[in-house]
Amino acid sequence: MKKGEGKGNEERKRKKSRQEEMQERKQKKEQKRGHEAEHNEHKQAEQSVEELELFYNRSAIENANYYFTLAKKMKKKAEGAEKAIKELEKKLSKEEKKKAKERAKRQSGEFSVAEAKDVITTTTSAGLTVHIGKEAGANEKLYRAMTMDDLFFHADIHGAATVILKKGANAPLRDKLEAATLAASYSKAWKLDYNAVTVYAVMKDQIKPLAKAGQYDFEGKREWFKNAALRLIIGIHRNKLNIFAVNTKLNIKKAVSISPGGKLKKDAAAKWLAEFYGVDEAKIKALLPSGKFYLKRI
Repeated sequence: MKKGEGKGNEERKRKKSRQEEMQERKQKKEQKRGHEAEHNEHKQAEQSVEELELFYNRSAIENANYYFTLAKKMKKKAEGAEKAIKELEKKLSKEEKKKAKERAKRQSGEFSVAEAKDVITTTTSAGLTVHIGKEAGANEKLYRAMTMDDLFFHADIHGAATVILKKGANAPLRDKLEAATLAASYSKAWKLDYNAVTVYAVMKDQIKPLAKAGQYDFEGKREWFKNAALRLIIGIHRNKLNIFAVNTKLNIKKAVSISPGGKLKKDAAAKWLAEFYGVDEAKIKALLPSGKFYLKRI
């Protein structure tokens, strides 16, 4: 072998050795990257699975039963919570409806009128509300609170209370007669010892307020109730003491008939009734018209 050829072979060998070394390094790097990727996948998989604590003093079946029972309890709790939320939402919905109804009453004036101290609020046989104003200020309040389907009752005599039959425009005749009886009884006719007086009724759009508060003029055709009786009944209805027209069909407990023309003055009548019902005299006085009284248990 020539000297030049020997050197060339050695050079080729060294070159081949370097290439093989580089190839091995490259393979090792790729293997390392592969191992790291596999390790990361295993780590992510472990993190995604919820760890369960195993009881080594129990069998595999016992461990499985334990977690199965626990899962059922958690499901029941979740269902119970969902039910409680629905019930709460339902209750809140009812409260909102109640508040909306009260707001509507306030806007119409009905809410404030029903609780006013200068207004007597009672009911008819059909359950319709009747408001009775005891003075001029109350009359004005009642007029403002009227709606277009209410009826305004007034005795055909100077000096009478305003009586409003709520939803009276479409009320049965019996309920209108009861409102007329109340209008007759809370008028000056009681103090004059009348037995009956004429009463009329009008709609709100027929009423023309005058300059003096609580006084009105009327336009158009009126509905007349001739010889409306001056007679009332006091008694307990639905656990509440109240005053009613004598012609009511309601079931009144411990009822006492009240008529004008007797010997009892208002204070004496109020005292007797207060003792009979076990209430304060002031409460009775607030329900009675002005004048003298004849009382009779019925």
